[in-house]
Amino acid sequence: VNWERVGPGQDPKQLVRDYMTKNNLSFPVVLDHDRSAQTAYNIEAFPTVYLIDKTGTIRYRNVGVAQGIQQILTDQIKSLLE
Repeated sequence: VNWERVGPGQDPKQLVRDYMTKNNLSFPVVLDHDRSAQTAYNIEAFPTVYLIDKTGTIRYRNVGVAQGIQQILTDQIKSLLE
């Protein structure tokens, strides 16, 4: 989720595209300039990671940088698929 304010004449979508390209990132980004996602999901810091199951229930939440997050998410996803 990107809620960064942009300067006059700047295109927020293009800024996100440029950042994603520069950093070789390919995941989807949601523009949330009215901060509705921030409010709905109580996002307090970046990064905030949510794992949401197919019913819309939040199964895992991590705020901030976490060592081993890839393994944690892998394990969480595997447990949801069982």
